[in-house]
Amino acid sequence: MNVQEGIGVRQALALPKLGRMVVLGRYVAYIVGLAACMLVCVWVRIDAREAALEISGALSLLERAEIENERLVLELASLESVTTLREKAQALELDDNAPVIEVW
Repeated sequence: MNVQEGIGVRQALALPKLGRMVVLGRYVAYIVGLAACMLVCVWVRIDAREAALEISGALSLLERAEIENERLVLELASLESVTTLREKAQALELDDNAPVIEVW
């Protein structure tokens, strides 16, 4: 049939191989695409785990900083209280009748 249409025997035999190569090329392209998708998924998962570790570390630092801040606020309040100032003045034997000068 192909010989009558003017296609040579070699061309008639080569066409099915070319068709198989195109199909094989499509399969290879699908496999390469699938492998690329899998690599991206693995990379995203690893990156997400690293980000979770960094967030965990930052949260623990934040918690420690908040505890330290609360401690410093309490210490400052105790240092600014009137009774603490009077106790320190008595310890240094300062005069209670000294005039108060506002510096602010």
